[in-house]
Amino acid sequence: DVYKRQARRCRHDDGRGSAGPRTPPDGWAQIAAWTAAKKPKKRPKKKKTKKEDEETAEAAVEFAIDKVGSEGGTQNLVFFGRSIGSAVALKMASIYDVDGVIIEAPFTSTLALAKIHYPYVPEFLVKLFIRARYDSDTVAGTLNSPLMVIHGTNDSIVPIEMGERIYDLADVKKYFYSVEGADHNNTHLIAGESYFENIRANLQAFMENP
Repeated sequence: DVYKRQARRCRHDDGRGSAGPRTPPDGWAQIAAWTAAKKPKKRPKKKKTKKEDEETAEAAVEFAIDKVGSEGGTQNLVFFGRSIGSAVALKMASIYDVDGVIIEAPFTSTLALAKIHYPYVPEFLVKLFIRARYDSDTVAGTLNSPLMVIHGTNDSIVPIEMGERIYDLADVKKYFYSVEGADHNNTHLIAGESYFENIRANLQAFMENP
């Protein structure tokens, strides 16, 4: 079998012209290495770029319009995105006029956020490693749909000041909901039912006052 054939290949000469043992001490190690080498290598996953994310989001929006939108297009549609998803939701809301957009823990830009977490890294290096450069601060001012911003006051990943900045830049009907004491991923746990009540109230306002 394969292992026996490989073991024969591992034979060595003991210096007197005679073959040594068929399975030297390192024979099984060589067999293991040979077996591992025969395993098919996984193709590395391609990193998504901002353009690919936006294209995927646009396709999803078009699907939603086709399934639940009105004859006029995007009525009865509200976008929701949190953290990095907030950037995509804002971008889509700048392209499509929907009934509203809800974003949670939004950041102004990936570059600005990186500077907060890596203040000692030179900017040219930060730009080199950041491929998806979402600039929500430049998109917020182009919105035509009502906006709700949710942010935890103790967010350790995206400072609440960034959410407040996005809110200030949007020139639409808007509502800022700060969750006292909440971090980046536990706003709904800290606020409890109030979290969902605030979202429901804003959804109702979006639908009643487009």
